[in-house]
Amino acid sequence: GSLLIDRPAATWNALGLAALFLLVSDPSSLFSISFLLSFASVAAILSVLPIMRSPPLRGPPEVPSSGGSLSSWLKTAFGKFLWPSLVVTIAATLATLPLCAYFFHQISLVGVIANLAVVPFVSWAVMPLGFLSALCFLLCAPVAPTILEVAAWTTEVSIQMVELFSRIPQASIRVVSPSLWEIL
Repeated sequence: GSLLIDRPAATWNALGLAALFLLVSDPSSLFSISFLLSFASVAAILSVLPIMRSPPLRGPPEVPSSGGSLSSWLKTAFGKFLWPSLVVTIAATLATLPLCAYFFHQISLVGVIANLAVVPFVSWAVMPLGFLSALCFLLCAPVAPTILEVAAWTTEVSIQMVELFSRIPQASIRVVSPSLWEIL
């Protein structure tokens, strides 16, 4: 909505409103693992967005290229795509790490790398196909199941990707559960 009226997005307000809506509809969700992990990760991501826009963290400096070499393409790709993904993934991982240790008594050592592979796949394949199938259901219902089958297949691929990372030796380690004071 803010883009349509050319105003800055009130992302923190939106996060607070989402939390308020969930808590009004189910107050006990405040103590659910999914609520805590979701809001901790989104808050961490929102926290790093202004930092990512500041000059020191915009990625590697632009290097003048002589006709588009592979090296300059890689530097541009790193600065525009991989660097922001890496910063966001690390922020979300650090924010959820104490909660994972507390609730699951283990932490992932491959989570950042796994997320760099899985999240783009889910964002650019699974979710758009799911939305497209919903739209097709409204506009041309007979086509929707076919698209939904493709979405289900891409979901299965993403699950297999996660399982592949989880099979890496020492992908996660068991830890002592921190106290609530240590988490705060």
